[in-house]
Formats: sequence, structure tokens, C-alpha cells
Amino acid sequence: MQIQSLSFGELTYFADDVIRFAEGLPGFPNLKQFIFLDSEEFQPFQYLQAIDDPPIAFPLISPYLVKKDYHVVISAEDAMPLHAETPEDLLIYSIVTIPTQIEHTTINLLAPVVLNFRHMIGKQIILHGSDHPVQFPILQEQEALAAP
Repeated sequence: MQIQSLSFGELTYFADDVIRFAEGLPGFPNLKQFIFLDSEEFQPFQYLQAIDDPPIAFPLISPYLVKKDYHVVISAEDAMPLHAETPEDLLIYSIVTIPTQIEHTTINLLAPVVLNFRHMIGKQIILHGSDHPVQFPILQEQEALAAP
């Protein structure tokens, strides 16, 4: 199968490559099928390329690369539809927002994207009661870590 991605051109994929989000993403309830793009040229980013609407691709990053002390507790209710057999089945990513002024790039720590590649299921989970921000500045944190 093929789609024409606005960001990546023509992409060929197989049915086994599709990650399904039963509820879509918050704000994008109709986007339920994605391809996970992970390439050396994108590092440290990955992308969730929408199949349902090929012009849309969400940049992702491991939140642990940006905020070393990031901690997520996934409730049993949120974990159930992900069919995880062990905690290691779940990989956690944050959606990246890259504005025109790249120094203002942020990641969403409040609503991580949780993927189970064993079952090709994903879900964006809103961490209710958490003090994690929706817009956490990447560069600000990196500069703080680099400071003496």
C-alpha cells in the first residue's frame, strides 16, 4: 500500500506496519491509523504519519531525552486497551511542536503517546492530576543541562 505524505513524499507500507489508535488522538478523533517512521536522518525524532489524512505527520521524541526526571504512571484503565503483557511492551513518546522560531520548540509532557509495537496499538493518554506541562521547551531544558 502507498500514501503520499506531505512531509516525506510517497511512502510504501504493509498492513502489519499500521499502528491503530481506537479513539484517534485528542483533537484528531478521525485519525486512527498511523505508520511509525524512525530513521537515522530524523534522530532524535520519530514521526507518526497519518494514513487517514496523509498531509498530517506528528513529530515525536522520547520525553526522557529532554527531561531526564520525567515520570509517567499509566492507570489500569488507560493501559487496558493497549494490551500490554509487560511494562516493557509500552514505549512512551511526546508530540513535538515546532514553530517558525525553532528555539521555541516544545514537547507535550502532559499527554504522552504510548505505543505497543507487539500489538501495533497506540493511545495518547492525558495524565489527569499531573503537573506536567502541555508545552515544555526543549531548548530551555537542554541549555539548563549544559550549564556548569
